Amino acid sequence: MPYPNTNFPTNVQSQGTLSIGSNTLLTAPAGYRCTISLRFNNPSAYDIELVMNRANPVSSLTVYSLTLSAGDTLEDDGYVLEPGDSLDIVTTTGGTNYFINVRYSLNLQQA
Repeated sequence: MPYPNTNFPTNVQSQGTLSIGSNTLLTAPAGYRCTISLRFNNPSAYDIELVMNRANPVSSLTVYSLTLSAGDTLEDDGYVLEPGDSLDIVTTTGGTNYFINVRYSLNLQQA
């Protein structure tokens, strides 16, 4: 996902289709704090898991693991990533569509 280099804070939206297995949606670049909202859907039944990976200190947390029916849409927001943190999505069915909105702001602690 592209990230901005001027005019803070700024929003970037992206969408696509996830592969079966683990998919890294976003890794916060150095110097940026990212606030994220997500939406997923699939015309088939699917399992989905959200994993937040922290860079400092290094840790991983499975935020949720859900089984959704065909056509269900999952909307989620409020995640904040610090530089080096990432969000991974694990899905069991191909064709899961994602939509992500990222608000980038400068991380003043690293400026």
